[in-house]
Amino acid sequence: MLRNSLPTLFVAALIALFALSAPAQERFTIDDFVTLPMVGKGELSPDGQKIAWHRITRDLKKNTYLRQIWLADLKSGETQQLTREPGQSWGPMWAPRGKGLVFFSTRGGKVGLFLNRLDGTDPEQLMKSPVSHPVFSPDGKKIAFLAPPKKDPKRPGFGKDPEVWTAIEDVTKWPQLWVYDRKTK
Repeated sequence: MLRNSLPTLFVAALIALFALSAPAQERFTIDDFVTLPMVGKGELSPDGQKIAWHRITRDLKKNTYLRQIWLADLKSGETQQLTREPGQSWGPMWAPRGKGLVFFSTRGGKVGLFLNRLDGTDPEQLMKSPVSHPVFSPDGKKIAFLAPPKKDPKRPGFGKDPEVWTAIEDVTKWPQLWVYDRKTK
């Protein structure tokens, strides 16, 4: 147990040493520490040229976190913020052949799965939550994901065209594996 704590204790000791060694007006405070940006899930593009991730910042006055999607070109080192408020965005995943990024966002007040085509247009909402673990088919025409059972009103597409949503597993268990055909939307 102590061996697992050593790296954490070492980092804490380094931070304390840094904070105490700085002049009084430049000391690194706990507020400075908790407002440092954090890096969330990142994913390398299919061609290996870019990386997308979500950056997490903290607003101490509102006592909230903010997550937004960023993109970096690995050759040039240039970065750009892809998503902005309102809402939070996280969990970027590349579409096949790098034709865009899929991510979760709270745009519109509820969590949904969105596609940013990286062409300057507004992201398209693909589906509403509760959805988790989306995965594209190799041709990019279908998205498999986990969601509640078909009879659950929380399921995306509940009461809509049954051909768009196809259950793969036992319809009485949660979560179920579903396939969303983007062509029939």
